[in-house]
Amino acid sequence: MDGWPHMIEDTKQVMYNFLEQELKISNARDRIEFQGIHRLGKPNNKGPRPITARFLRYTDREEVMSQARKHLKEKDFSVFDDIPKELYDLRKKQREKLKDASHTAFFSKKDPDRLYVDGKFISEDKPFA
Repeated sequence: MDGWPHMIEDTKQVMYNFLEQELKISNARDRIEFQGIHRLGKPNNKGPRPITARFLRYTDREEVMSQARKHLKEKDFSVFDDIPKELYDLRKKQREKLKDASHTAFFSKKDPDRLYVDGKFISEDKPFA
């Protein structure tokens, strides 16, 4: 064998457990559908690998992201959008401001490198107070 563990994981069930237990989404198994779901990378002894999920419906994705913002602030889990590297690099400059801001902080959907806090644009070159 090639060194991979012999147990097979049902990644979809892991995701549904996460949605129901950690994000408190009721009946996730009955309501949320995925186009695809898988773990990233090869198995290792360094801990769990990230899971990538593509939702069938945009509204499901938005519900998951909303619940993640609400329930994961003090936990060891994270939920992120899978975005292109170029956009990731642009947002990286603003990430600390986003972490320090209240729950009303977000990146614009229209201009995805622009950070807004309490509805106000926060320039990349100005500190967040």
